[in-house]
Amino acid sequence: MCRSASIVVVVIVVIVAMIVIMVMMVVIPIMIMVLVVPVLARFLVAHLVLMFLMLTHFVAEVFFTLMLVKLLTRCVHVVIPTIRHEVDRASAGVVFGAVPGPMSLVTRWHV
Repeated sequence: MCRSASIVVVVIVVIVAMIVIMVMMVVIPIMIMVLVVPVLARFLVAHLVLMFLMLTHFVAEVFFTLMLVKLLTRCVHVVIPTIRHEVDRASAGVVFGAVPGPMSLVTRWHV
């Protein structure tokens, strides 16, 4: 008698748990929708004009930037510099002397 009663209690507990889980699976999304949808709707109604203006301003900025780039670069031709395979010793000596010279003077000025 005791064994069959405990089985019945376990079955009832499992059924109640399943009902609670099913109710929660339905109730929680409905509660979220009831709480969130009005807030979201108010936000969209209040800010729809502002969002539309921001979007159109962004599109206008992109269009203006592209037109400006096209206007400025229409006369620019791409030139690929060639790399020489030989080193001009006179030019290299001038550059080597001109680059480190000012660096030593800067350290003297700021000490």
